[in-house]
Amino acid sequence: AQDSGTPPKLRYIETDVSRLEGFLLHRVRIYTLDNDKPKQGVLTSIRNQTVHVEQLLHNGKMTVHLHRDRIARVEVLRSDE
Repeated sequence: AQDSGTPPKLRYIETDVSRLEGFLLHRVRIYTLDNDKPKQGVLTSIRNQTVHVEQLLHNGKMTVHLHRDRIARVEVLRSDE
């Protein structure tokens, strides 16, 4: 049983690409087939098989566009529940 005063712990949990629509505006780490380093940021939209992730940079924001076919693995920052 969880204490009502304790917020759930958030962690990156591997999530099936087909479930991404349910996690819009969540923080994500997306690993592509051609790069070991994940793209990290906020999942902003999914259109026409393209996943859009907004990344914060030192001088502003940048949106990365990733085609679903190039995605190897996705992790979503969320609670275990």
